[in-house]
Amino acid sequence: MKKKGFLFLILIAMLAAALAANFVCASAQTDESAPDRLCVTGYAEVQVKADECSFGGSVQVVANDLSAAQKECESAAQKIMEAFAPYGSVTEQHAGAMPLGRGKGYSATRCFTFTTKSLGQLSEMRTALADAGISDLEGPCYACSDDSAARAAALQAAIEDARKKAQSLNAEGTLVCVEETCCYPRPCGGTEPCVYYTSSVRAVFVNSTKND
Repeated sequence: MKKKGFLFLILIAMLAAALAANFVCASAQTDESAPDRLCVTGYAEVQVKADECSFGGSVQVVANDLSAAQKECESAAQKIMEAFAPYGSVTEQHAGAMPLGRGKGYSATRCFTFTTKSLGQLSEMRTALADAGISDLEGPCYACSDDSAARAAALQAAIEDARKKAQSLNAEGTLVCVEETCCYPRPCGGTEPCVYYTSSVRAVFVNSTKND
């Protein structure tokens, strides 16, 4: 028991040290013990072309009994997946059935996510899904299948923004520390096949000329 208590105290001490380190970085620009340091934040957003998109859809079937509703829904779902097969992949997200009320029968539902790289055929594939019996469609939501280059570009732009801010504050020096605070994708609005990557960093600069 004493050993567990001792380990707990060690963990608390380590956490306190980590928080203290972050505080030093955040307050570097006002730390009198390091007058040659300046901590600034950088922000950037880059737009890249999407190479894939996804959209949601579902099929709903109503029948007099539960078993019939489920079987008809399964058959409809199979037709829908076969209709989309030439364009991309289908992932089933949810399947369910429920009574509609006394004397109104039962409803069975299957929900899907459709993913494709054939961005020039969206209208064609939506028509194929409608002909196959899809009940509704939502989307599209554009994305990049490999976004490593886009994230790197956004981070580099955020660092450059931090550098410009430091220069505007008369910090003529070298970047000595940079920390990524966030980097995430955001689909473009409307039907434009693109994605925005937003990035922010916290950067520490040291002036090349020391105070006398």
